[in-house]
Amino acid sequence: IYASPLTVKIGRGAGNSWDRSTLPNPGSYSLADVNKDGVDEIYFVALEGYMRINYESDGTFSLNSFYPQIDSYNTYIYYATPIFTDIDGDGELEHILSGGFNSFTVYTGDIITEPIVWPVNNAEWHILMPPTAYNSDGTVKNRGDNDLNAGRRLQGVADVDGDGKMEIGIQFSTGIEGEQYAGFMHCYEGEGTEWTDSPEDVAARNGQYAWDNYKSQVKWKYDMRPEFGGQNVIANSIVTGDIDGDGRAEFVVSTNTGYLVVFNGEDDPEDGRVLWSVNPGGGTKLGMPVIADVDNDGYSEIIVSAGDGAIHIIDGEERSEQEPSPTATPTPTPTTAPEPSETPEPTTTPVPTTTPAPEQDEEEEYEVTALSIEADVSPDGAASANVESDIFIKLIDNAKEDETTGQRVVVELSVDSKDAKSVTLGIPGSALKQMADATESSLRISTGLATVTFDSRAVEAISSNENAENIKVSIDTVDKDLLSDEAREKVGDRPVYDFKILADDTGISDLMGGKAEIHIPYTQKPGEKENSIVVYHIDSEGNLGTIRGKYNKETGTVSFTLSHFSVYAVGYNEVNFNDVSESEWYNEAVGFLAARGIVKGIGNNNFAPGYNVTRADFLIMVMNSFGIEADSEITDNFDDAGDKYYTPYLGTAKQLGLVLGIGNNKYAPELTISRQEMFVILYRILENIGEMPAGDDGRTLESFKDVDEIADYAIEAIETLVISGVISGDGEKLLPGATSSRAEAAQVLYNILSK
Repeated sequence: IYASPLTVKIGRGAGNSWDRSTLPNPGSYSLADVNKDGVDEIYFVALEGYMRINYESDGTFSLNSFYPQIDSYNTYIYYATPIFTDIDGDGELEHILSGGFNSFTVYTGDIITEPIVWPVNNAEWHILMPPTAYNSDGTVKNRGDNDLNAGRRLQGVADVDGDGKMEIGIQFSTGIEGEQYAGFMHCYEGEGTEWTDSPEDVAARNGQYAWDNYKSQVKWKYDMRPEFGGQNVIANSIVTGDIDGDGRAEFVVSTNTGYLVVFNGEDDPEDGRVLWSVNPGGGTKLGMPVIADVDNDGYSEIIVSAGDGAIHIIDGEERSEQEPSPTATPTPTPTTAPEPSETPEPTTTPVPTTTPAPEQDEEEEYEVTALSIEADVSPDGAASANVESDIFIKLIDNAKEDETTGQRVVVELSVDSKDAKSVTLGIPGSALKQMADATESSLRISTGLATVTFDSRAVEAISSNENAENIKVSIDTVDKDLLSDEAREKVGDRPVYDFKILADDTGISDLMGGKAEIHIPYTQKPGEKENSIVVYHIDSEGNLGTIRGKYNKETGTVSFTLSHFSVYAVGYNEVNFNDVSESEWYNEAVGFLAARGIVKGIGNNNFAPGYNVTRADFLIMVMNSFGIEADSEITDNFDDAGDKYYTPYLGTAKQLGLVLGIGNNKYAPELTISRQEMFVILYRILENIGEMPAGDDGRTLESFKDVDEIADYAIEAIETLVISGVISGDGEKLLPGATSSRAEAAQVLYNILSK
C-alpha cells in the first residue's frame, strides 16, 4: 500500500491505483475489518472526504467516500489519521477521527451504512473545537472565544490506568484564554456518557467539551509548556505502549520542540505524571514514535526520527529505571570540601560548541578533490578570488564519482593569498546548491590565514539561503586596537579573525545544525604550554568567552569547531596551582581544564586534587566541558536542588534529560560520587548531546580484574568508555565503587576533550 499527495496504489505489480484527479491529497491510512468479512479495509482521509478501499468478492478493489470534508457538525476532518479500537467494550470497533483543525469524534463502526453524511446518532461522543463550552449559569459561550486545536496529530488510545477501559490522550496546541487547554496533555475516558439536566451536570458543563447529549470525563491534564518548549509546544503524535514493563500502557508523546515524553496514566502516580522525558534530536522536531522490542530483551524500545537527520532508539526500560542511590556505596564526605562560593560557576561562553576539535589530517580519512585559485591582492592586503561555475561543477562531478565507491569526500578550494590580511572567496550559489543536492561532501576553503571546512549540513544550510545566488566566505584580520583592554591582554599578538559568510551581501551566521571546522596556523611561543593555548569568542561588546579548541603541535595549528560565525581569537591562559606539581599524572588534565574555565580552585591557589567530588560538582564540570549553559529561569527542578550555586545546573540538566536523579525527583547533589556513578552520568550526557567518542583503544571490560564489581546499571556506560579509551582505571582494576577524586574527574574529561 502506497499513499502520496499524488496517488494511492494497492496490490502487487500493477495492482490498482487512483490518481490525484479523483483522489486529492490522501493522508495516512489505517487497516481494520470493520464490516467483518474477514478481510481488512483501508481507511484514510483525502480532500474529498473519509475514504474506504475495499477488496470485493470478484477480486477487485473499490474506492468509496463515506464522509465529506465538512461533517454534520460543521467541522473539518482534513489530515485526520483514523484509529480503530473497541473503546467502549461492546465488542465492536469504533472509528476515532482527530480533525485537522477543530474536531475529535468517536464514531460507531456502522457509519459505513450511511454513505454521505453521518447522522448525529452515530457519534459515541464528540469534542468540537471550537467546542460548545458553557458558562456557569448553563448558557453557551460564544464559540469565537473557544478556539481549540488538537488536529493533524495522531492521538493515543489505550488502557493507561489499568481499570479495564480505554482512555484517549489528546494535546491541544491552542485554547480558550484563561482556561487550561493550550499546551496541556489531556487524558479522557474512552467511553462517552450522556449529559443530564441535573444541577451537577449543568455546572460541570462550564469549560467541558460537549456536543448535543454526549460528554467525556477528563481524567487528568498536564501542562507541558514549562518543561517541554513553552507556549508553542505541540504534540506531533501520541502513541501508546508498555514502556516500563509494568504490564500497563503509557502515553508516549513526541513534540515539535524535540521532546519525547512518557506519561504515566495512573490516576495518582506516586512518582509523578511524567515517567521520563528525553530530547534525542538536540531540540529538533520529532516524527511519530514507533514502539517495539527491537533487541528482543522482553522490553519495549521507542524508535523516533528527528530533525537532526537521525533515527533514535531509546531503551524504555533503562530510561524508566532511576539511577541507584549513591548511598549504596557509602563513603565519607570530606570535611575539607570546597565552599559553594568557590565551586565552578557557569562560564559565559556566548557560542557553546559540542563537537571535538578536529585534527587537520583528514587526507587519511577523506578523498580530496581540489582546485587551486590565485587571488588578487590589493595594496592594503585584501585578497579576493572567485570560483567559476563550470570548474566548480567539475569538482562536484569528481566528488559524486568518488562517493559511489563509498569514500568520504572533501571538495577543497585552495586560495593563494600570501601575505594577505584578509581573504574573500566568491562561490556561485547555484553551483553550491548543486553540490548540496548531489553529494554528501564537505567543502574546505584553504587560505594563508585559516582553513575552514564546512560539513555537508553546513553546505546545505548556506546553499538553501534565499539570497544564496552569490556566496562569499571571508576571513578578516581584526585590528587589535578595536578590542577591549581585557581582550588585548588575553590575546596579545596572537591571531584574531572575523569569519563571515555573505549571501548577496547579507550575513549568514547560523549554520542550521551544520558545523565548520577551523584551523589557524600558529607557532607555539617559547615558554608556552601546549594545553594553555586556548580559543576565545569575542562578542560585539568585546566580552571574551572560552570555547572548545586546542593546539596541535604536529600540524602547527589551533583547531576548533563552530556552528556560528563571528570573531574568534587564539589566546593563552596558563593556570597553575600550588598543590599540582608538573610530575603528577593529572597535571596535564588539570592545566587543560583550568585554562578553559572548566574547573577552578578551592581558594588560596589550591586545587585539592585528592578531594572527593560531589554529584553536583561533577555535573557542573561536564556541562562546562561541553558548553551547556545553565538556565537560571528554570522552575521545574529536583526537589533537593535548593537555592545554591548548583541549582540552575541541576534544573537545566533535568530539563534537557541529561540526568535522571536517584528517584523520587531527587538528585542528591552534595553526596560524594562513586566512579561508576560518574561514568554513568558522563555516558548519558555524551549520548544525549551526540558526543560519544569513537574508536577502539584495544581494551575490553573483561581485561579488568574487578569487572564483577560493576553494578548492572553501569555496565554499558563503563564498557563503552573503556573501549574508546576514556577510562583505564589503574591498569588492572576499574575500582567502580570507589569515590572519585577531583583529579580523577579532571583526567576523565581531559581524555575526551583532548582527542
